[in-house]
Amino acid sequence: MKFAEIGVDAHQEAVTALARRSAQLALDELDALAPDHDTVFSPWALVRRERIIADANGAGEDPAIAAMIGQLEKWQGDPDSVPNAGADGTPVLRSRTALIADRSLAVAPEFLDLLAENFDMGLYLARGGDPKLAEAVNGWALGTVNARFSGPMPGLGAQHGVYFADLTELLAGWRFPFRPEWTSPAPFTTAGGASAQPPTMRGVVLARTAAGTGWRAAELPLADGVEMRLVIPVDPRASLSGILPAARTALASAPPAPLGFALPRWSALADLTGAAEATAQAALPRLAPEARASGWSSQAAVAFGEQGVSMAPPPPVSGPGGATAPAPAISFAADHAFCFEIFDPGTGLVLLAGRAAHPGS
Repeated sequence: MKFAEIGVDAHQEAVTALARRSAQLALDELDALAPDHDTVFSPWALVRRERIIADANGAGEDPAIAAMIGQLEKWQGDPDSVPNAGADGTPVLRSRTALIADRSLAVAPEFLDLLAENFDMGLYLARGGDPKLAEAVNGWALGTVNARFSGPMPGLGAQHGVYFADLTELLAGWRFPFRPEWTSPAPFTTAGGASAQPPTMRGVVLARTAAGTGWRAAELPLADGVEMRLVIPVDPRASLSGILPAARTALASAPPAPLGFALPRWSALADLTGAAEATAQAALPRLAPEARASGWSSQAAVAFGEQGVSMAPPPPVSGPGGATAPAPAISFAADHAFCFEIFDPGTGLVLLAGRAAHPGS
């Protein structure tokens, strides 16, 4: 049921705009990132950061994003209960932004109120140039998702600077889990055209499928209404601008049907990092008169396993003849490099997106 949670129905037009922006950012980032590299990122985190910067730049109140954050808070719970819970498990979404500001800034109390009310967050004040600052940010990351930022953080601790650090991790069981005894190596063509044999899950699922010129796609349900959209372009180096929107539209209208499905095990932990340019858009006058966005790091993690999307260690791969029953005939095989989006169908918000170029490597 669309817009049925925690206030989003009161801001339908603005919430829809946020969801559309997340879909556009997913497309933009996928086209900008190298097609022959495995990656994952959170369009939702990118939207949230954009809105914080816009509000600090003078855009005003943001009740729609507060409503969206409220809706996503339904996906909270015990992470240890998710990997083997299948359809009965409640997804766990960890997606947070930390603002690290130069402590010399005279931060406006009104903006701290706005951060708390609309974004459910605050702001950390740090001493510029502190050599322990990066380690402190990584301490926050370890405490939030048990992972560290892997690269340098250009702009962290800059004079009058405000640094944005985003983290996103999703844990969710498949609506129709794959049977571990049917997992075995299977052929896969990487983004570079090489042949591989990644551990490949097999099962019977209720899924939507579609195909068009230069692509084929499928949509798999996760627990509690979360969906994963998977798009396989014929040419992995082709721009997705003419492929991904068409696949989204076709899948949305396709009827779900039971089919034998094959999907490689795959996992990624990736950082996107950048230093803010010295432009007017980097100014944050509502936060403090001289404040400016100095840089950002955005990390996301994902793993596809037999029971769902998690970071749990996979069971061992069965050898030939290890299955207790014959595996199903495969109607849809993700056997070439693919892109994916994990989204909330209630609003259309894209939570995670990425590219599997070399699964199993």
